[in-house]
Amino acid sequence: MTNMFTKTAIAALLAGSLGTAATAGTLGAEAKTDVEAGVQAGSSGALDTAQGAADQARDAVTSTAQAVQDGASDLADATEGGASADASLNYGTVISGLNNGSTAGAAAEIEALDSEVTVDTVLLSEIDGAEQAQALDTALNAQADAIASFHEAIEANSHLTAALDAQGFTADDVVGFEAEGEGNVTLVIDDRA
Repeated sequence: MTNMFTKTAIAALLAGSLGTAATAGTLGAEAKTDVEAGVQAGSSGALDTAQGAADQARDAVTSTAQAVQDGASDLADATEGGASADASLNYGTVISGLNNGSTAGAAAEIEALDSEVTVDTVLLSEIDGAEQAQALDTALNAQADAIASFHEAIEANSHLTAALDAQGFTADDVVGFEAEGEGNVTLVIDDRA
């Protein structure tokens, strides 16, 4: 379910980026048309200045459109074959999951996991955004009751607790949860202690 959300978000981002590039190209074309119209109307005194401004606008639009296109291509390349939770996890996504309730709401997903589950773990020390540690703590404190239920669901799943035990952690150390396809989960472990 999370993977479907990720793919939907990526599709929306790509669509918005390409729309921005198309709009930028249209604006550049309109600027050139305005300059040409001014030339035809006999604006000889300001012709050089207007043409220079149009050239700068066209160059800026072209540069912006290329940057958007490159970013969209990079994003598509990075997610080819499906987005990996490990690649998309950072402090921001963990905090967002806490604030929007998706982490706490994962208890139902955890209860539905069967014995064929594949468990990956990611340590907070391994992901980007450590400067957001205070925001993470604020989110954890604000969601304390919901997180308690989340931890109980993890403790009730022997496969998840075994994966945590193998690394010396407990359910109380988990601050994030990502589901990748059917039977693949990633637990984000707070190793800042």
